Amino acid sequence: MSTPIEFIKPTIDQIPKLLPLWEEQYRLHHSLDDIYYVPWSKTLALKIEEYLTAAINNGAPLLLVAKMGDDFIGFVTYDVGTESYFDTKIIKFGLIVEIIVNAKHRGQGIGEKLIKMVEDSYFKPQGINDMRLQCSQSNPLAHKFYKRLGFEPRQVLLYK
Repeated sequence: MSTPIEFIKPTIDQIPKLLPLWEEQYRLHHSLDDIYYVPWSKTLALKIEEYLTAAINNGAPLLLVAKMGDDFIGFVTYDVGTESYFDTKIIKFGLIVEIIVNAKHRGQGIGEKLIKMVEDSYFKPQGINDMRLQCSQSNPLAHKFYKRLGFEPRQVLLYK
């Protein structure tokens, strides 16, 4: 019998369990685009710890964690975003800031459940039906995953 997956809001004392997941997703992002992302470092780890502490204390962004037993196996950070352009139809949207599922737990529906839970329990009750996220151009597996969940490209960020 497998251990059930629980979805929780983390507390400050659980940040040490979140940091290895964050480092895993960050190292993946850096390997995909080392021009955009700085290398992993102790300084960066401290900044991420401060970010997570502020997020948990202030609720912006919000965090939802997937855990199996005592192990944290995935998380999503999310918030409500707004667009200030006068010519756009989508003014308010659900913003997926970060999502990561530990590599050995991918393909089990955990990332999909994290996004669906956020959408159904946080965004939709507020009347928010549009969601947005940003994904590295060089991450085709993520593109495939997001497309399967109904995300589609609308705007593309270009850098020079």
